[in-house]
Amino acid sequence: MQPSKGAVEFPILESLRAFAATSVCLYHFVCTTTDYVHNPTVLSIFRHGEYGVHLFFIISGFIIPYSMYRGRYQLKNFFVFLGKRLLRLEPPYIVSVLIALILMTLRQHFYGDTGKGELSFMRVFLHFGYLIPFFQEQYNWINQVYWTLAIEFQYYIFMGLLFVPLTQNKLMYRIGIYMLFAGSLFFNENANLIYWLPVFLLGIILFLDYIKQITKWEFWILVPCIFAWALTQFHFGGVVIMGLGFYAILKYKTYSTVLGDFLGKMSYSFYLFHPLLGGTIINVLSHSYNSPIEKVFVFVTGFILTVFGSYIMYLLVEKWSRKLSKKIVYSKPVSAE
Repeated sequence: MQPSKGAVEFPILESLRAFAATSVCLYHFVCTTTDYVHNPTVLSIFRHGEYGVHLFFIISGFIIPYSMYRGRYQLKNFFVFLGKRLLRLEPPYIVSVLIALILMTLRQHFYGDTGKGELSFMRVFLHFGYLIPFFQEQYNWINQVYWTLAIEFQYYIFMGLLFVPLTQNKLMYRIGIYMLFAGSLFFNENANLIYWLPVFLLGIILFLDYIKQITKWEFWILVPCIFAWALTQFHFGGVVIMGLGFYAILKYKTYSTVLGDFLGKMSYSFYLFHPLLGGTIINVLSHSYNSPIEKVFVFVTGFILTVFGSYIMYLLVEKWSRKLSKKIVYSKPVSAE
């Protein structure tokens, strides 16, 4: 998932982030709370919320190269770029990891298990380099949403290396990069970036079209190919969400709503903390409230407290880390970020 950025130029992104974060949140609350919801229709509806991840990746595909373009990124800025992104991601992430560890310790004390596997120094250490996917036979994430951060960070490395040739106005360079992306057709491991490259590429194409780096014929040849490619790789619901996100960014860049702006600006905190705040509350209450109306009350309570707690985390941690990240520049920007 990509933290909030680019709201001034593209307010639609905040609404899309809000929708994606809320979708994923409700999916986890309803579909992953063990043995709480049994109605197959309800589960089928809310299960589609997991496709909010596709929307996050399209947003990153678009806004990360755009922010690099605005900052006049060059390859020599590679490590500055990674440092800038880490400063943006890490403080809220580290706080969420610490809270997750506290909750796991409390669960172990009161219930005799952590609920997510045994804790160890190596398991925790691997979280700080987003390295769990490379050791997933031995270790798993302590928070179910962290896997997307690993994908995002791999994408930052990928984009840091390829941004310059991608924007060199040379068709052969871009064809070579498109062919590199096509390698995901032969890769079925969804814990790594390669599998998700079609989704990111859709956002990248939107960026290249926006800065007029590609012609319309290249744009309209690539887009159907990417969607056809996505249909071979993802569930149909995920491709539908990709299409909606693509169309919204293409046609409604300046659209905004008060609610979308509010939830969108704190969507990173909302995404990180919803399993720890609302998820924990719902798990605790699920043992005592089991009628249909009580379950609705439990989910609404969990959601409201998640929004409130996430906003506090946004004010205390994320807003600060965002300001620090913005202070790091590669060179004099084209205009204020």
